Amino acid sequence: MYMIDNTIYEGSFENDVFSGYGTLKMLDGTVFTGIFIDGKCPKFGRIITEEHDIYEGEVEDFKP
Repeated sequence: MYMIDNTIYEGSFENDVFSGYGTLKMLDGTVFTGIFIDGKCPKFGRIITEEHDIYEGEVEDFKP
């Protein structure tokens, strides 16, 4: 699903919000993969930056 700002979300929805496993591809090239809860970023996930750095662990607002 393309969002208004051209961010791309691929994954599950529940009650019209991100819910369950999904991937969010942001405009800056960052890719977040994890389990979304009520449309929000979970506390654990995987982030791949535009520079191809990989982080797995606790996150907040899609940042390690």
